[in-house]
Amino acid sequence: MSQQVEVLLDFINKKGQLKHVKFWMDKQTYEILKDESISEEIRHQYLIDEYHEYERERYHNRKFVSFDSEMAQNLNLIKDALISIENRYEIDLNNKIIEQSINKLTPRQQEMVRLLYWEEKSQKDLCKIYGVSKQAINNALNRIHKTLKKLLKKY
Repeated sequence: MSQQVEVLLDFINKKGQLKHVKFWMDKQTYEILKDESISEEIRHQYLIDEYHEYERERYHNRKFVSFDSEMAQNLNLIKDALISIENRYEIDLNNKIIEQSINKLTPRQQEMVRLLYWEEKSQKDLCKIYGVSKQAINNALNRIHKTLKKLLKKY
């Protein structure tokens, strides 16, 4: 990257006002402008043109670089939304797989799963509903879990 020098410039703008400005330009170009063979008027006009170019670049950077960062932010939001949709799709797909696996259980096993996991009944409640011991409920749930594990491995 070339070195930059600070340039102080006075000129009269289009409104007829005296303007004092400070800007930065390439050091090599600035040194060439110091050559005595270049008239003061041409040198001054060149510096004014350089100042205007400098201001155009600053304006462009302020306007469009911030726009680019906003676009990048928006793209990240869109990406996050797509990932969220994809994850939701995977969850829906997983739920369908689980539902299909549960449907392959016996009607009594399906009812036990529904009571235990969807209606949030306790094992004690299941003992009362089915009129069996806690050990019988535990054995039934173990069989259900083994069966579901086998069925889900297929997917």
